[in-house]
Amino acid sequence: MAVQRANRYENQAKLALLLAVVGVLFALAEAAMFLVQFKPADFEARMGPRRSYAILAAVAAALGASTIGFFVALNSVHRLNPRPNLSWTGFFLNALALTIALCVFIVFWFSTEIVAPPRP
Repeated sequence: MAVQRANRYENQAKLALLLAVVGVLFALAEAAMFLVQFKPADFEARMGPRRSYAILAAVAAALGASTIGFFVALNSVHRLNPRPNLSWTGFFLNALALTIALCVFIVFWFSTEIVAPPRP
């Protein structure tokens, strides 16, 4: 029974690490989409509605994956886990992805002006 439990905790740690990688990738995609249009001198980003919805979708994906991975990693840190370093790595990478996604989202929210495309 202890072998099954140890494998379960190890599988949770691997899942947390996978979700951390997904969360970091979505957070970096969100930051890249935003920083292309951001002008730091004016603290303004003018973009169309499609780009803003794409950024919001990346925010949702990053926050969703990282939040789930954060709690899965926290649950998998157990003394029966044969690889607790994997759990801690997933935990801190998920925390990093959450921080990046939230910081870029806050700057996006306060500095974006959505401009409608011209009508023909």
